[in-house]
Amino acid sequence: MIFRRFTIDGLKELGGPMEVVAAGRRTGPTATLLVIGIEYVKALLPWRAWRILTHVLCGWLLVA
Repeated sequence: MIFRRFTIDGLKELGGPMEVVAAGRRTGPTATLLVIGIEYVKALLPWRAWRILTHVLCGWLLVA
């Protein structure tokens, strides 16, 4: 799978004549820091299964 992120201006360019109904930020600084923390911990782990498990557990614990 390929994931891409676009800026609001970039999406307006791609959308051509379509009208923008709503635009804004999806997450705040706390959510961003939590994601950075999870990715940092995952980078320290040697096996893929551990990284997946860590992603699920940390995500669940930090969001709850």
